[in-house]
Amino acid sequence: MNTNDNNQPMQESKQAVYQLYDAYGKDSLNHDDILIDCFKMRLNKSLLERIDFTTLAFISTEFIIDDELVRYQSDIICRFSIDNKSAVIYFIIELQSTPDRHMADRLDEYALLLTRKHKKGDQTKMRPFILPICMYNGQVAYPYSTYLYACVTSPDLAKEYGRLDGFELWDLTQHTIDELLQQGGKSGLFQALLKQGKCGEFLEVLQKVTPAYIQQLPRSHVRNSAVYIYHKSKPEQGAECLRLLSELIREKTVKEDVMSYADSLRYQGVEEGKQLGMKKGKQLGMKEGKQLGIEEGVTRGILQTAKNLLRQGVEMGTILLATGLQREQLLQLQEQRC
Repeated sequence: MNTNDNNQPMQESKQAVYQLYDAYGKDSLNHDDILIDCFKMRLNKSLLERIDFTTLAFISTEFIIDDELVRYQSDIICRFSIDNKSAVIYFIIELQSTPDRHMADRLDEYALLLTRKHKKGDQTKMRPFILPICMYNGQVAYPYSTYLYACVTSPDLAKEYGRLDGFELWDLTQHTIDELLQQGGKSGLFQALLKQGKCGEFLEVLQKVTPAYIQQLPRSHVRNSAVYIYHKSKPEQGAECLRLLSELIREKTVKEDVMSYADSLRYQGVEEGKQLGMKKGKQLGMKEGKQLGIEEGVTRGILQTAKNLLRQGVEMGTILLATGLQREQLLQLQEQRC
């Protein structure tokens, strides 16, 4: 866990908001069926016919540059065999909720690092085929070029002389909720929830899915979807969204987890932290002090919530989604309990 010189947590309350999108996206795409259904919805049909989906393997998303000791972290990297297992294809998926003018450059760098990693274990030393993908969920349609030539100092020359490498864009803003649910298979709910995450309105999504659809999804994915919905919903819609989701869930244990979890998190942790922060802010007697107190109180509330959920035996993935903490921070809290 990151701390300052006084050994106080440095986690800012805003980080939970920024990390929730990535955490939910990574957790969802790490389910085989959900990831494969994303591919089946979006990839070119001729490419799909060449992929052996039974050979899915997830690859470590961390790259370490030996000579520089620099760490690079991607979101999702996976590999499949193609052409009757005579070759492989890699996919690098980056989850993005804000436009990035340099996304093509970033994904190209990841692809080069992955190529280096692959060649170390491949006798042929041939470069593998890598398809970079950006799954984008923003307020507006993705505004920048997906081609690498747009990231160089002379884009006209790069474009003219063949530097056209780019990435595949999965822009959720270009699809309706109905399209995502109907065409996305098991990934439909995940994609629809990501799309609505920016505006915090999930009622329409939940009104369009059925108990049979929810029942086919992994249990942990349903729980984490509830966490995501609860924290990204507009305040006046959160309780209603969870009620609708609970009605869709047929499995008793999952249903109970969804409701009890939300209650304990909101009222036991974050709200207590806010009250503690407001009290400290008043004691400081100035506007800046009050705001600082609120933020520190929220942080303490989040940490206390994580401790409470650990004691209750809640899955680590669910706690990470709920609190926005990093995995290292949660592991450290877990060690403190031992």
